[in-house]
Amino acid sequence: MKSLYEILIPVVANDGQTFCAEHNECWRKMVRGLCNGLTVFQQVSGEWVSPNGQLFAEQMVPVRVLATANDIKRISDYSAKHYQQEAIMFHKVTDHVSIVDYTQTVKNELIGDNAKTLLEAEPADRKAFIAWTKDAIAYLEPLAYTFDDPELLEFVATVVRHAKHHAYSLKLYTIADKLPERQGKTTLDGLLRLRECLPKRKPRTDKLTPPQVARVLGVSPETVRGWIRSGELKAVNLADPQSPRPRYRIERDALTSFATGRETIAPTPNPQRQQSRKPRYCRY
Repeated sequence: MKSLYEILIPVVANDGQTFCAEHNECWRKMVRGLCNGLTVFQQVSGEWVSPNGQLFAEQMVPVRVLATANDIKRISDYSAKHYQQEAIMFHKVTDHVSIVDYTQTVKNELIGDNAKTLLEAEPADRKAFIAWTKDAIAYLEPLAYTFDDPELLEFVATVVRHAKHHAYSLKLYTIADKLPERQGKTTLDGLLRLRECLPKRKPRTDKLTPPQVARVLGVSPETVRGWIRSGELKAVNLADPQSPRPRYRIERDALTSFATGRETIAPTPNPQRQQSRKPRYCRY
């Protein structure tokens, strides 16, 4: 039967030198081999009196392990030899230790009846396929970064195969070619493959072309180019210096300043020419 024990490990050797990290790691490796794990606490101060009445004070590190009585005795013997100590103190913390494996519970919920709705869906068009892919990603994402299990890997591979089948059925060959036939090494591999099926969002640019500015201001592109050539609207020419055709790009801030400071002048009507009236002659 395993119990929770706490053992005190010295920080400083008998010659006053602090034990190096490699020395401590060697001890931890031995303990991990026996107990499959350990919990190391922060350094604390300890004092005790020897049988001859001498007071000892030094820094110690409490370490807790889940071990049997034989295992903690082996750890104590090894600690005394490894750290060159005359005595090693350990004590039993409790016999009531519970370890709950939540991975199996979560895995059963994931691969259980709730997954049938996802696997039985049949997207009718590209829009429905994208929506199905988003649902699959949301379904798998919580566990993609936690643990990898053979059953879970097989389930993720099944979802990826379904996505590939749906893509071929809808003639989305570019998307289908991105999805593998074989099972990935981790659940994250399958999740990344599904994300590649989603359309890429075009990054927003802060530079506009003259036609785009023209649509915003309700004028013609040639009017915008005239403002640029006159210097009223600031722009950058991205064309090669030897190119006769400019490639203007307008910053959004420059467009905002231009639109704010621009005064709208109402066009003056053209004066109409007064027609000279010919004199009328009356015959008598």
